[in-house]
Amino acid sequence: PFSSPSIVPPDTPAPLPRLSGTQAGASAMVNVHVAFSYSGKNWTHSFQVDAGSTVLDLKERLVAPKGSREDVESIELQQLGRRIPDWEQICEEATLNFNLLWPEDGAKRSAEDAQTKGRPLQPDRQRLQTMSKQVPRETRDEPPEAADPAAPAPRIAPPPPEPPAPAA
Repeated sequence: PFSSPSIVPPDTPAPLPRLSGTQAGASAMVNVHVAFSYSGKNWTHSFQVDAGSTVLDLKERLVAPKGSREDVESIELQQLGRRIPDWEQICEEATLNFNLLWPEDGAKRSAEDAQTKGRPLQPDRQRLQTMSKQVPRETRDEPPEAADPAAPAPRIAPPPPEPPAPAA
């Protein structure tokens, strides 16, 4: 349903598109990386946005210039497997995962985001975490030994037996 060049895998690298923020006078620019996955292919697109732009601003940019409101609402940007609310501001470099919702689900979640602005987050929502902040180990989706580089690598198979010594 989407024909936006941001949502299809790139053939050649493109320059970072500039996105205007919702705050008047915002001048600092930050990079936002959006990770896509479709039919076994993975790719990312990076966008330069004004510091203070919202997730909704970024979603509108993803479907510009021909996307509809329904297209915007069908996009869910996530971190740690949870939705980042549309009103969340982007103030530092961040990486987000793209998720496509059914139009009716997207409209419902978009309306929920609008109603919850300024309130505590719902359990299925996530505050935007910037790349400068390390994700605590207890919230990572990996076993502790995978996160510890000093941990010995697991052995897959025992080493082969040594050949017998030659007879003298």
